[in-house]
Amino acid sequence: MKYTQNEKILQVTEDTLIAGVDIAKESHYARAFDYRGVEYGKYLRFENNREGMTEFLNWAKDLMERHKKNKLIVGMEPTGQYWLCFAQYLKDNNIKVVLVNPFHVKRSKELDDNSPTKSDKKDPKTIAMLVKDGRYVEPIIPEGVYAELRVAMDIKDRLNKQIGMIRNQITRWIDIYFPEFNTVFSDWEGKAALITLKEIPTPEKIAEKSAGEILSIWKKEVQRGVGKKRAIKLIETAKESVGKKQGIKMAEYEIKTLIEQYEFLKKQIEEVEKKIEELIVEIPGVKELLEIKGIGINTVAGFIAEVGDIEKYEHPKQIQKLGGLNLVENSSGKHKGETTISKRGREGETTGSIITVKTASGAINNFKIIGVIKFDNGFLSGIVNSDDFPVTLFIPLTTLQNISGTGNKVDVLYFSTTKKENLKQISDKIIKILELNHNNKDKYIAQTMKDIQNIINNVLSVVSSVLLVIAAITLIVGGIGIVNILLVSVTERTREIGIKKALGAQKKDIIMQFLAESIILTGIGGVIGIIFGILAGMIISHLIKIPPTVNFKVVIMAFLGSIVLGIIFGVYPAKKAADLDPIEALRYE
Repeated sequence: MKYTQNEKILQVTEDTLIAGVDIAKESHYARAFDYRGVEYGKYLRFENNREGMTEFLNWAKDLMERHKKNKLIVGMEPTGQYWLCFAQYLKDNNIKVVLVNPFHVKRSKELDDNSPTKSDKKDPKTIAMLVKDGRYVEPIIPEGVYAELRVAMDIKDRLNKQIGMIRNQITRWIDIYFPEFNTVFSDWEGKAALITLKEIPTPEKIAEKSAGEILSIWKKEVQRGVGKKRAIKLIETAKESVGKKQGIKMAEYEIKTLIEQYEFLKKQIEEVEKKIEELIVEIPGVKELLEIKGIGINTVAGFIAEVGDIEKYEHPKQIQKLGGLNLVENSSGKHKGETTISKRGREGETTGSIITVKTASGAINNFKIIGVIKFDNGFLSGIVNSDDFPVTLFIPLTTLQNISGTGNKVDVLYFSTTKKENLKQISDKIIKILELNHNNKDKYIAQTMKDIQNIINNVLSVVSSVLLVIAAITLIVGGIGIVNILLVSVTERTREIGIKKALGAQKKDIIMQFLAESIILTGIGGVIGIIFGILAGMIISHLIKIPPTVNFKVVIMAFLGSIVLGIIFGVYPAKKAADLDPIEALRYE
């Protein structure tokens, strides 16, 4: 598959016949052009069946023979499901099929007649011209296990949508006829709650039963987790219910049919999930994908079902665009626009898709993506979608409490305010409200971002002090090392110093020589230290996911500090060398 537009254009040569086809449910329209955009023959209308497709193929071959073309490219829009059979027919006959973006067709159709009108005869030309200009993609039609997996995932998505509608209808029924039901059961999808809705759905029927009778009904499906206390609570709640009492007979029939549909759909989903698991193991690379932290079998199956065989893609951007995650820059002239993320791509890859979440307890829950949050480079961006949190979901608090089994327990509450100058008063007021509502005192702690910042600053201050002491000790030890090295050098070069003095060298010349050597030594050490420091900072920043910054003022100060260090610790050896007696130095062996 070619990736760049230039490579696509080069595939359309003077030996190529381009056929643009406008796809419809019953009849398709086709027009043929050469690589310059010159039309050949009249348009063709053919039926969406084998006879019609054969007629198109004969029409195209006839034009190729008359105009001496040996290559055929058929372009079309991916209109609903109607293009699939025609594309498969062409592929079976070794004809190259390409797809153009419907968005491009809509934008380009005014180029010829300056009119936005749409017609079956007009669109084939627009499609062919887009193919001529290389504005097309070659469809990757899944085959074998990939085709089976895509169909299976389509079935699962359809079943999930249906069961979602049934869930909403059951919730609506409960809100109308037994609104207090959820005070007894945290989730109507639990086994005890479901059998209650099946056997004794209305408050009237529940009120007629004894606690023992209700327990016997529950024991048909549930052996643990239900007791007499809950049965008594259910009866008392039913007696005090304010649910609607008119039309109660048909309401019982309604909930019965809804529960039957729910259980039937749930069983079908379980069956198709088993088939998906059987299919997924046949695909190479799945084991490696499942080893990624936070990625489950449903995510992998959904990804492969949408993308198909990854080996058929030549560039990562092809998959990126398929998922609708294309980076878009809006700039012109001196204006540098903000780079955003486009939302075009396969629907199943972005908003609206169903994802499966498995909790620590092993419970499986399906969620529908309704949007993707964009973070700036602030505090949250360093937490979400990191190695520790590869996928971050935002869900309602009550939903989280239900699936996690924490009940009404809340550990932390976050509040935001525009009145930053009154943070202390606001936080005190929030604590008072919590204490009054929950009858608790001295159990709540409020921290503003300023408080957290002060804590961080205090910790950093202590760390800085410790590092400063360590640095000072390191400098002293390093300085002593420099003094020792230079003293050894003075001893080894005593005769050399004596010769220089005998030839007229002054004390200051000897001092400057050894100070220069000391400065060069510490300067090289400083440069090496700066390089290692920057590399270490970059490695640590990469590990903790914080962008690294290099303060050049600090770098310059560090380098100058190493020079000063060389001067300070080089004075004593230099002075000792300068004070040597020339005669004694010349005698030194």
